[in-house]
Amino acid sequence: MHWTTAALLLAGGLIVALGLNLPVAFAFGVLNLIAAWFLFGNVDALSFLVQSAYASVANIYLTAIPFFILMGTIFVRAGLSTVVLDSIGKITNGLRASGSYVAVFGGVVLSALIGASVASTPVLFPIFCVTGVIYLDIATPTEASATGALATFVVAYASKRMDWRTILGIATDALEFSAMILFVVVSSKAYSQILAITGISSGFAEFLSSVAPSANVAILITMAFPSIAKFLIN
Repeated sequence: MHWTTAALLLAGGLIVALGLNLPVAFAFGVLNLIAAWFLFGNVDALSFLVQSAYASVANIYLTAIPFFILMGTIFVRAGLSTVVLDSIGKITNGLRASGSYVAVFGGVVLSALIGASVASTPVLFPIFCVTGVIYLDIATPTEASATGALATFVVAYASKRMDWRTILGIATDALEFSAMILFVVVSSKAYSQILAITGISSGFAEFLSSVAPSANVAILITMAFPSIAKFLIN
């Protein structure tokens, strides 16, 4: 099968799956299973998908994802985000366009937490346990995600905002969001491997080198495909 035919089948199948309102991870997963079945056969297809899934997530750096998500869910479930915004609102009370200051200050602290929910100085401890330990060369960013999650839990507990129902909600949300993100990682990794096996990746690279006069044009052509796909799905 020529790489263009394989590309049309895989791209078309993905567009159809997304058009049927399947979640992204499941759309990739179903398409990967069908493609691997035709490429390798029944048993080998399952073996390929299992090995690809393990190789995708067996990475120590990906442990930062569930820890940062855990930190965010603690802020939301324990109501620390509300405390932060209320505190900033009190500081900026009386100022003209105070709402914009709340948004900006909240965004600044959000950046300080590297992907977690908003916080403030009523929560400097979690900020230090994320950014401080990195800049002081105490921990790596991956390790800082764990210290930040622990520090956020300590702050929420000290603020008497933790009970068993809240803890259960935090664990459930963190597990669901982490599984969803990692499932997307697994599915997209297998999809990219299928693109390489079928020769689509190398064929498309050769096509771009022959029609694009520069690297910028090649990037624009590549970016056009997702835009077209989004238009067709909508």
